[in-house]
Amino acid sequence: MAKKVAVWLGFVSSIPFVLSSCTSVYSVKRPNDSSAIVGIPYSLPQKIFLVSAKYTITQCEVKGKQLQVSATKQIAITSETEPDPSERYYIPYSSLRNFFKDTDLTIESFDNSTLKSMNATIADKTGPTITAVLGTALRIASLAGGVALTGFEVSPTTEDLCKADVVDALKAQSKQQAQGAAKTKGATKTKTASAADAASAPQAASQPDNNSPTTFSTVFLWRPQLGRSRSTTFSQPFYPRQILKRWLTDAGYKLLNNNDLKNDAIDHPPALDDVILRSLKTELRIDLVAPQRKTTLDGATEGIVPREPAYGLLQACDDACPDPTTKGGNPSEYSTHGVFYASEETVPQLGSYVILPLRNRMFETQTATITLSSDGAINKLGLKSNATAPEAASAVNTNLDSIEKARDARTKARTDAAASSANATQDAAKQVTEKNKAISDCLSAQKVVRDAGGTAVGQCQ
Repeated sequence: MAKKVAVWLGFVSSIPFVLSSCTSVYSVKRPNDSSAIVGIPYSLPQKIFLVSAKYTITQCEVKGKQLQVSATKQIAITSETEPDPSERYYIPYSSLRNFFKDTDLTIESFDNSTLKSMNATIADKTGPTITAVLGTALRIASLAGGVALTGFEVSPTTEDLCKADVVDALKAQSKQQAQGAAKTKGATKTKTASAADAASAPQAASQPDNNSPTTFSTVFLWRPQLGRSRSTTFSQPFYPRQILKRWLTDAGYKLLNNNDLKNDAIDHPPALDDVILRSLKTELRIDLVAPQRKTTLDGATEGIVPREPAYGLLQACDDACPDPTTKGGNPSEYSTHGVFYASEETVPQLGSYVILPLRNRMFETQTATITLSSDGAINKLGLKSNATAPEAASAVNTNLDSIEKARDARTKARTDAAASSANATQDAAKQVTEKNKAISDCLSAQKVVRDAGGTAVGQCQ
């Protein structure tokens, strides 16, 4: 469950990433895989392409002193968005500390832990990735449209060139298809439902299951990555190498690739020169709108780091994909021959970094709101700054007000002490004056009595 984390920024003796005595900046770092992350983590997304391919051999036989081999290729393309292991970041708590600030920083992630938004909720989520089926296609590939059987002392048979289980499976499928066709031919016109069922019988019979020796399924994975040089084109060919031992004998493979039939050694040429693999090749290609190249960020970056995904045309082709750019020519010159899928795609890892500074000042509040799509595109971006000096100077129970009150209290205490001391001295002097005056008056009265011939009584003190 998502939770919200508020962090009180207390005083520390030294603050990393301080720009001045009153300003600090939020910063991100790349984690060291060998140490724990102390901060708020997030990951940038990357898109991967999964090519699920199913190959089915439909013919493998010697016919008219020629080897006839053909197959179908069924392709399904899926894209998934996942966290990029090379683009993991965290916001260290040390970069959030400031003596005059309360910080309430929150982050929201998608279910696959990639960054979704800031100023929302912090979450450590795991779950299914976002998946989209891009397209499927059924292609027919002719591996060998009549290879002459030359160089053999004895003309080889189908069993010499094709695997025995493949030959048996093809014969069984051909028999089932013939039976289904016979049922379709014998169906009456009035029984439309039965006729429809009978019509589908040969189609069902011609579709072997995945466990049949005539089928081969595999999955190719592509994560396009930027290089050091600027480029707009990224491509990847896929060849089903494991298929070579699936359908043909060594003699059949050597015959298709025009190898020395008298040599027992089997020489596997590069995939581009291999007749079988080249016939079953599939290529993915992305052409970006603008050229991109790989850039490297420092270990610590001042600001929040998302990444704007690149946009381009994704093609899936039987062989080499054509160049979609006109290069000054007419747009009609772009040929879609061999292209079985094309669409506009966003690819996060082929895009550019976006650094969003967020500073933390003594008398200023900055609020950043960032919302991203699943592929990292910025959907919403806002940055708001508010000056808070009047409020900070007059607010009750703030740090600044407490400091001011303490200073006033000390000044008043010193003033009161001085006034009290002066008053005490003045009172003492007044008392002495009054006593001395009383004694003087007493002595004067006694003198008057004595001058009159009387006797003074008492003592003046």
